[in-house]
Amino acid sequence: MAGLVEGLAEATEDSSSFSGGYSYCFVDGDPPNKYICHICTLPARDPHQVTCCYNIYCSVCLQTLKLLKVKGQNGFICPTCRQPLEGNYFKDGRVDREIRCLEVYCNNRMEKGCPWVGTVANIESHLTVCPFDVVKCSNGCGAELKRSNLKTHLTSRCSQRIVKCQYCQSSGMHIIVTSKHHLDTCTHYPVKCANKDCSLELPRIEMLSHIKACAKTLVSCEYSSIGCDKKIMRENLEKHNEESMKDHLLMAVKEVGLLRADVKMLKEKTILIDSFRGAFASMASIESVHNLATRVISFQGQSKSIQAQVTNLQAKVTRDQEERTIMQRTVQSIRGQTANLKLVQTQHCKAIESLTANVSAQQIKNKVHKHVFKLSGFTDKRDSKKAWYSPTFYTSPGGYMMALRVDVSGDASNESFIGCYVCLMAGEYDHALEWPFSGVATIELLNQLEDKNHKTYELVFDNALPQPCRERVYGKTNTLGWGFSEFIAHSELAISSTSFQYLCDDKLYFRVTVNVTSKTKPWLEETDN
Repeated sequence: MAGLVEGLAEATEDSSSFSGGYSYCFVDGDPPNKYICHICTLPARDPHQVTCCYNIYCSVCLQTLKLLKVKGQNGFICPTCRQPLEGNYFKDGRVDREIRCLEVYCNNRMEKGCPWVGTVANIESHLTVCPFDVVKCSNGCGAELKRSNLKTHLTSRCSQRIVKCQYCQSSGMHIIVTSKHHLDTCTHYPVKCANKDCSLELPRIEMLSHIKACAKTLVSCEYSSIGCDKKIMRENLEKHNEESMKDHLLMAVKEVGLLRADVKMLKEKTILIDSFRGAFASMASIESVHNLATRVISFQGQSKSIQAQVTNLQAKVTRDQEERTIMQRTVQSIRGQTANLKLVQTQHCKAIESLTANVSAQQIKNKVHKHVFKLSGFTDKRDSKKAWYSPTFYTSPGGYMMALRVDVSGDASNESFIGCYVCLMAGEYDHALEWPFSGVATIELLNQLEDKNHKTYELVFDNALPQPCRERVYGKTNTLGWGFSEFIAHSELAISSTSFQYLCDDKLYFRVTVNVTSKTKPWLEETDN
């Protein structure tokens, strides 16, 4: 018989997956032989009786035995009397009822001390709620503990439980909210004034304003512009002004003296310049008179020649005036053409700027990818209290793989909200991407009435976020994500309005938009062969 069981295990290709009858600890000892399957030697599960020798077999044992015939081993015959079994067995409902009424102990009785006693019919439903059963933490922290301790673990001990920062009231995982990184950047964390003699502690966001008014801050003297280079605490500034009044007055007198000397020098330079101008004017006048006298004498000796030259000059002037008129018209025409060219150039520049902006917008658009997911059966998922994962998606061709995780029934601390998180997954192109991941992800719960009034939250993946949420994932589903535990209240989903409705026909629609700012490694990208 042991050889037969081994053969059945081989027929199922995995001996660990072969399970026939009930392997429990029975209250009244071993069950009667009439309940025992003659293949697996356990109390029969879904018992069937054969018509040849009237023995009892488990349904799965018979079906597995039938596989031996398909594989050409032994044939489908009774292992007790060796008679053909094809069409010669039936479900024995009476024996099934009697077996299911047998009393058994919980599987956790011996090692973990569970006191439960019940029937075979009820033990499987008990095992799903047995407080002594060891289960894994539903937050994905990896802890294994008794089911009775799970609630305490989820609410007060789990490193990945959702808590609020006691200072800024932002929500997040306990391991992140209590980390040194968060406390070093928390805007409401109390910090001490940077001034040595000031012991005041204020929220970090208020400290800059305090420094500007702190009595212990070192400031420059009000008379630094005239030479006082002392640094004094703000609270001692008035006292310094009183004590140094004489020094400040002397500095002011000295400064006024310097200004007077500068004014006197400027006046002297002005007088000197005026005298030079007068001298130059006199010299120019004398030279002009001398030149005129010389010319008069010359004109008197050559009057006829001068008259002829005057006539020629008048004709030349007339021609020059005509040429000048033509040149002015040409210049005006050129100026008009230049203005038109400048206008065209301006229009071209604007067109180029517009095209550049469009190209930049298109490049940004190409890096931004939107994905819409439908969550069906909202009520069942809320009652089952299990997380729902969207199909995985890439942020772009050859980009990062992600998935949307939705905690339909919230977390242990607040089950009246829906939580939404974006999780990185192991992708085909991770080797050619920059890590940790950087970018902005936007989660939208879509209004099913019209394309507006969506419920929207934005997630920033940058250096302010702990690296476990941005690191590369290897070979398994990633339950660690970044998002909001109180994305939307269940009560808000039930609101019926003419302008928005998020839950319709027991379905929700989510849209995830990802703008990637981290870079790829193009020298590692594969090429087609």
